[in-house]
Amino acid sequence: MYDEAKDALQAERAKLVSFDRELQSLEAHKRAKDEEIHQNNLEVQQLEYDIQRFQKERQAAAASVKSLEKNYPWILDQKQHFGQQGTLYDFNAQNPAEARKRLEQLEEKQNKLGKNVNRKVMDMLDRSVIVPPLSRFSLL
Repeated sequence: MYDEAKDALQAERAKLVSFDRELQSLEAHKRAKDEEIHQNNLEVQQLEYDIQRFQKERQAAAASVKSLEKNYPWILDQKQHFGQQGTLYDFNAQNPAEARKRLEQLEEKQNKLGKNVNRKVMDMLDRSVIVPPLSRFSLL
């Protein structure tokens, strides 16, 4: 009887060890899933933040477009040509980096020329009205 009880006790201890190992395995699996859930929640928060940021940017862009259309009436007249191939507004054919470089070159050239030209005189010339010479018959 003692041997039977001892064998039963060892069998129960073996079951307990097996259950402990299974429990540890399940707890490790649960921790891994909890970490995965936490990472997914962080990703969801980041995506929600990005969505809000994009919505604000879209609203700001829409307001900017309205402002530009209000301040520059030609935009509404030419809007149908925007993005059309072969027009001045063919955005795929234009290279912004090259255009920016060209703008910088032209501004630099303008600054160099501006040092040689008297701006007051140029403004006076722009404002002046060319008066046609008097004919000899207008005096009569």
